[in-house]
Amino acid sequence: EQDIDVGGLSYTIIGLRKYTEYSFRVVAYNKHGPGVSTQDVVIRTLSDVPSAAPQNLTLEVQNSKSIVMHWQPPPTGTHNGQITGYKIRYRKVIRKSDVTEIIVGTQLSQLIEALERGTEYSFRVAALTINGTGIATDWISAETFESDLDETRVPEVPS
Repeated sequence: EQDIDVGGLSYTIIGLRKYTEYSFRVVAYNKHGPGVSTQDVVIRTLSDVPSAAPQNLTLEVQNSKSIVMHWQPPPTGTHNGQITGYKIRYRKVIRKSDVTEIIVGTQLSQLIEALERGTEYSFRVAALTINGTGIATDWISAETFESDLDETRVPEVPS
């Protein structure tokens, strides 16, 4: 709690944190001392884009054509609003090819399919609020398998 002496009928409070709830009340003073306090007014400051990237991005190669991405939300206190989803960007590493961009919900993993076999891809993720896209993770890379294991055949008996 903080008391501020104001000489007029309005006051601008600066330095408040984004998307944070604050409670205010006013007490009039005169030569006889303080009057009765107003009821508390609770206000939330406006939201903004996240000010930090998601954490702990990892890649898990599933097979020759798909990779699963896993991540954690940005650190607490950097969301600056309610996280509404995540923006994923990925591309082939070779020749800095075109970037594919997808937006997913609030889940913390995503299967990326229809990739080319034996190809290295780079991935990054950024959190979203209603205000837009926050800071993205650094690019990290993984390579799809050249071929998939065929578990429908029984290997021959060694001689």
